[in-house]
Amino acid sequence: MDKGKVVSTGTAKEVTKKYFESLCLGFSENTESGYPESWLGLFAGKMAKLVLDNLKDGELVFNIPVETPQGISIVELGWVSNARLKTIRTEPDWSAAPDLCINFISRQKSENQAEENSHHLLRLGCKESWIVYPAGWTVRHKAEKDSFLFTGQIPDNILKS
Repeated sequence: MDKGKVVSTGTAKEVTKKYFESLCLGFSENTESGYPESWLGLFAGKMAKLVLDNLKDGELVFNIPVETPQGISIVELGWVSNARLKTIRTEPDWSAAPDLCINFISRQKSENQAEENSHHLLRLGCKESWIVYPAGWTVRHKAEKDSFLFTGQIPDNILKS
């Protein structure tokens, strides 16, 4: 997705490759001081694989703009169930959040922004929201009334998985 429009469809491998290309990992604005330039792409790939291995009957989505009362929030990685795909409006932009939203802290998204996004997304229909930190650990939040969607094991540090 780019600006609410589908820019790539295909197998998980094909779409993930396109996503990595869109990250422009060779540019310093996508890096966090003290971490290798490719950490964001590495984490995104590992998280995408983890989600695909554990959640069935849905699709991965990348760089999703979600309209919130506070403005547009970008979800770097998400998963949308087949049931929710039927209800999410895609034109002109997403009117609700994916079922699972994953935000990566980087130079483009601070910890505070990721936390705020997580809470806004949960109010807009997201069932579970993750924040991935540069050191590789993940914090999970869920909507109050829901149980966790993702019941698989999340490594303490995604780098070590």
